[in-house]
Amino acid sequence: MWKLIRCVALLSLVATLNNCGRSNNLANDFNGSEDRSWPDGAQIEIYLHSSVPQAMQEALIRAIDKQNSVLKKTFIYLNGQSKASGFDHDPTNFNFDDILHDDLNALYFTSGSLPSAEGAESPDAVTQTWFTDGEIGGGDIIFKTDKIKSESQAEVVMLHELGHLIGLEHDEEHSENIMHPLVNTTMLKGPFTPDYCRELSKRYETKDCPE
Repeated sequence: MWKLIRCVALLSLVATLNNCGRSNNLANDFNGSEDRSWPDGAQIEIYLHSSVPQAMQEALIRAIDKQNSVLKKTFIYLNGQSKASGFDHDPTNFNFDDILHDDLNALYFTSGSLPSAEGAESPDAVTQTWFTDGEIGGGDIIFKTDKIKSESQAEVVMLHELGHLIGLEHDEEHSENIMHPLVNTTMLKGPFTPDYCRELSKRYETKDCPE
């Protein structure tokens, strides 16, 4: 039986904290103690939906390149806009179950609402994956269009969401970790901390990742 997990990111700017709070972390609502990862040596193809702004695409690619730089065998790559059947989702009104089961891993931007904890502000982005017995089979990353104001914001949130896509959970204890629920653009100077790399190495072979 497949299981679903949704994880969210909150962006705190260098000078301005996002007034959201940690209650926006949905991971605890969907998540068990089971470690999740893609199959060994997986090639994770992510499709770029037409809703992704052209101005943000280079930042998203930079984030993918940085994530790949610390993975030895597993590899993430970006495909162009797809005309595949079932990929014409309305970016203003997603059915999140539908996009999870369209057999595509994809990046979306939406002006609609994202899932959030009860009473909490809508997050900046959400990642949902499905998995069986700890093995991830697919997932999507959805950004909230009006929350992402710059390329640097897009890049740091993308790095956080890629962590969720490959099975990492939030790290509440280490504020400098890219997997902390509140991320900020200063993390781009050195996004992969020893705490991050230790968790990554439990799931994948790593390279050039400080431990």
